[in-house]
Amino acid sequence: MSTLLARWCTTLQLQNTRCIPASNLHITVHFLGPTKEPVIPELVQNCQKIATQQSKFTLVFKHVT
Repeated sequence: MSTLLARWCTTLQLQNTRCIPASNLHITVHFLGPTKEPVIPELVQNCQKIATQQSKFTLVFKHVT
């Protein structure tokens, strides 16, 4: 899927978009904005803790705009 989306991005040449390599494809759940470096280890630790408590899930796109 990541290869297909990367190809789609470059083929369509959409305005106001930034294509990234398929190997770096990700979904931003919540953008944190500028974050002071000393806070990052705690953020990573908290995110890892939360992630281990969640079940795997499937994400289905019905429409992408």
